[in-house]
Amino acid sequence: MVRGVERGGRLPRPGRPRNILAAMSRDPSSVLHSVADMLDRPVTREQLLTVLVDSVVREAGAERGTLYLVDGLTGELCSRVAHLPEMEEIRLPPGQGVAGHVAGSGQPMLLQDVEGDDHFFPGIDHQTGYQTRSMVTVPVL
Repeated sequence: MVRGVERGGRLPRPGRPRNILAAMSRDPSSVLHSVADMLDRPVTREQLLTVLVDSVVREAGAERGTLYLVDGLTGELCSRVAHLPEMEEIRLPPGQGVAGHVAGSGQPMLLQDVEGDDHFFPGIDHQTGYQTRSMVTVPVL
């Protein structure tokens, strides 16, 4: 499971569309174009994933983004690319938080206000001091 933008900023930002998923789907190739020039030279998986997450964050108008992969040994979600200067890595047990729910259900979630959602796990915010207000979380299979 790969999680797209979870720890984004306010949605929408001034001047941004109200429905961020609709805005991104208008030109889905914009994110793909951001990595196209990387395909003609050797790149690491980390480089490719970083460019993808950065592009999604930019297109979404978010403050932050995190991409999780499932750890094959533990089943935990492990952050592989994150706009997260306060922590080196996030590890979530299966099913924890919005990312864990999306990984288990395979269904995306758009939360304009995380406070009203039972799936939101505030533990990372407590550790970092960052206040997550809204989230776009999608599985990438």
